[in-house]
Amino acid sequence: MKLGNYTNLAKDYEKYRPSYAKKIIQILLNKKLKSKHFLEIGAGTGKFTELLLKVSQNIEALEPNKPMLHEFKKKFKIKVHNSKAEKFDFKKNTYDVIVFASCFHWIDFKTIYHKIKRSLKLNGYLLIIYNTRDLKYGKFIQNVEKKIKLLNEDYINLRKSSGGSKNVNEKIKKFLKMTNFKIVKKGKLIHYETFSKQRYVGAWNSSNEIRARLGKGKYFKFITWVKGNFPNKSIKAKYLNNYWLLKASK
Repeated sequence: MKLGNYTNLAKDYEKYRPSYAKKIIQILLNKKLKSKHFLEIGAGTGKFTELLLKVSQNIEALEPNKPMLHEFKKKFKIKVHNSKAEKFDFKKNTYDVIVFASCFHWIDFKTIYHKIKRSLKLNGYLLIIYNTRDLKYGKFIQNVEKKIKLLNEDYINLRKSSGGSKNVNEKIKKFLKMTNFKIVKKGKLIHYETFSKQRYVGAWNSSNEIRARLGKGKYFKFITWVKGNFPNKSIKAKYLNNYWLLKASK
């Protein structure tokens, strides 16, 4: 499986992936963003869109993958564009907030930085948020990480899509250094998800990165191990929602 290709994962992604911390809604409302114009880049099947709709009905979405877009359209009747951010026609002074939910690491911001800045209204925001598993929460989850490391020792260091990863943090630092965006608020929101065995396996099946990095054979060994070692009827997982709210300097 090619890294970054979710074509065959869309149904599992929609059915099994966890949502984000609901507390982000209040943070956006505190910034007086109720009913403002949002653009969500890389919306996927709409996991974060569900929360954005609690803040505003004036939302547009951008999603390049057609199967993911198909799942998105099943749920929402909002304006959605089938396009990569790098190829999208950003209109001048259009959006109050541009959102990247668990996808900022895929963006070539050197290509779209000026387009993003140009399309934001005066005092507009850029929101980056990641929904990241706490890898130390619970014995079973710790053992899952050990199993992954046995199958691919470099996986943790190579991991691109985690909000707590070195890759994401370095990319945000690089973005801030080369642009005139500044952090106005950042933090970590915590929420918990309960997984049945079916949902837990399904969530892993929807993960592009582990399947791409392990390869078909090792991934089969991994998911077989998960099925055989799942401890109870359900487990509780802890999620850390790292977020950065940015604003361009005048």
